[in-house]
Order: sequence, then structure tokens, then C-alpha cells
Amino acid sequence: MFCSKCGKELAENAEFCSECGQKLGEVQEVTEAQVVEVADIENIEEEQNCLDIFNRFLRFENKAWNIVGFVYLGFGAIYLFFTFIFFVTSLFASEDVAAGLLMAFGMSAAYFFATLMFMAVGVVNLIMASKTKKYISEVYTNVEPAFNRANSVGLIVLGYLFNSIAMAFFLVNFIRAKVKKKIFASIIRRQQGTL
Repeated sequence: MFCSKCGKELAENAEFCSECGQKLGEVQEVTEAQVVEVADIENIEEEQNCLDIFNRFLRFENKAWNIVGFVYLGFGAIYLFFTFIFFVTSLFASEDVAAGLLMAFGMSAAYFFATLMFMAVGVVNLIMASKTKKYISEVYTNVEPAFNRANSVGLIVLGYLFNSIAMAFFLVNFIRAKVKKKIFASIIRRQQGTL
């Protein structure tokens, strides 16, 4: 016999449930299948909560990749504009053509290098944003690729190099993937229909 309130198995001569204190007179006989069904519902709710939190931080990470990517591309465009301005003004700053070219290339080289750096970082951020968006779209149907990604130490390094804000959100999912490994394994089995 099981308690109808909490599902704990009761001794035959018990007057109260040892788990929740329910009176024996109020206890109804509950089958083992009903107790398993309640436990299964609780597991599904925990899995759904786990997926919701995982998805939320994937979305935050995606926004961070996007925002930083566009900011860096914007800075790259500004530097490209100033590179062009310095090149043109330096070209005409000297009466000697060779000296003007040397000065133009010398002054604009640093700006051009900065432009390349800003553009490269911006492009990497936008590529990561598009990849993260793909994982977001699949979380509720196939979380396994996103889970495997969340276990990647390489992405921590990538985030450290290119976007520490996105790295912070990634780290939350990295830690959750380690701590909730059994829940994620259950989710993956359920999504693949092997549970």
C-alpha cells in the first residue's frame, strides 16, 4: 500500500505515513504503476526546467556574440574610413611623390592592421552567433549536439580570446552540463525515443 499524498510505501499496520504524516484513514491504496507515473511526471518537469535554463543561456550567449560582432565590425568600418583618409591626406602632404607614398603607407599601415583585427574579431563573433542560433533551434527536439558543444573546453578558450561576455554565458551551460549530466542523458534518450 502507498500513501496517496506523497507516494511513499506504507507498512501494513501503519496509522500515519512516515514521510508526510497523512492519517491512515485518509490513505487510499495506490498501485505501484501510479507511483511510477507520478515520479515520471516529476522527472519530465525537471528535464523541461533543465532544457529551459539551458536554452535561456544559449540565447544570452547568442545575443552576446551578435552584439560584440556588430560592434567590432562597426569599429572596423570606422578604422577603414580613417585609414583611407590618412592615406589620401598623407599622399598629398609632401611635394616629393616617393616621400608622400612612403608617408601614406607608413601612417595608414597601423590603421589598416587595426581594421583587419576589428573585422576578423567581428566576423568570428558573427559566425559563432549563427552556430549558436542553430543549437537554440534544436534544443527541444535534439539537445545532444548542444550538450556536446557545452562540454567543449575549446569554446571557453575561443570565448576568452574573442568575447568574454559570451564566454560567461557559455560557462553557465558548461557547468550545468557537467552537474546535470544524468538529466541530460535522460533527455537525450527521451528525444531519441530510446527511453
